[in-house]
Amino acid sequence: SFSLALLEQVDFDSLSFQALIMVPTRELAKQIATEMRKLTSFVANFKVLTLIGGESLRQQQANFEQTVILNITIAIIAFIIFELILL
Repeated sequence: SFSLALLEQVDFDSLSFQALIMVPTRELAKQIATEMRKLTSFVANFKVLTLIGGESLRQQQANFEQTVILNITIAIIAFIIFELILL
């Protein structure tokens, strides 16, 4: 339901990073990504990136270039912050 409201705020002429969606579970992250991709299928090069646990984070991050909407689980945010602190 929030997807439409979020997409109303997106500047489709600028394919730079514009939105962050934080979700509690990987299942919800996948559902949101699927629906967002359906809703934006008419926009060339529009990218929704989902970062979730249980899959290679480095492989997922490799797709960050030209991401407009980042869909991420809270656990991954915590993991990234933890990694930054240890560097």
